[in-house]
Parts: sequence; C-alpha cells; structure tokens
Amino acid sequence: MSLTKDDLQAIADLLDQKIERDVRLIIREEAKSVVSSELIPIRLKLDTMGHKLEALYNDVKDIYHMLAELQKTDQKIAGFAKKDLEKKLIETYKDLLAIAKREGIKLPAV
Repeated sequence: MSLTKDDLQAIADLLDQKIERDVRLIIREEAKSVVSSELIPIRLKLDTMGHKLEALYNDVKDIYHMLAELQKTDQKIAGFAKKDLEKKLIETYKDLLAIAKREGIKLPAV
C-alpha cells in the first residue's frame, strides 16, 4: 500500500468535510431545541462534542502517522526486493544474528 501525500491530503480533506457537516448538523439540531430547553444541557453537549472532535482529530493524526510508516515499510520492502539473492541472504543473516543476540538466543554452529 503506497499512498502519496496528495492521497493523504485528500483523506484528511474528506474527514474535515465530514466532521464539518456533522458539526453543522448537530449545531442545527441543537439550535432548534434551544427554544424549548435550557442552555446548560446544550453547553454540556457541546463540551462533550468538543472532546469527541478532539479525540477524532487525534485518531486521524495517528492514522496519518501509521500510513506514513506503512509507506516507509513499503519502500524498504521494494528496496529489498531489488537486491540480488546473495545480498538478500547476507542482510537476512545479519538481521537473524541481531535478533538472536537481542533475545539472548545462542544459535547452533553450522
């Protein structure tokens, strides 16, 4: 999966538009009920909505970072795929030794 910055921006724009529509709808619905209700419950709902919007913003930001990491991984995989077999084996062997050392595993002598 390889998304461009334009793709990520398009996703962010769509999310912004969706959030804006939802907020407008909620505000419109709340404005209709203002006539027959007190302002305090509305403030509480708006505070709650603000927290939910902040959480949604943070989720979108996290998704953006995850997508960026996926792109980096895709690039690493593509780079690895281009290497010849000997270089792939050497790199894999080095990775295996590093993992074994980190985990305290003694590999058998071949």
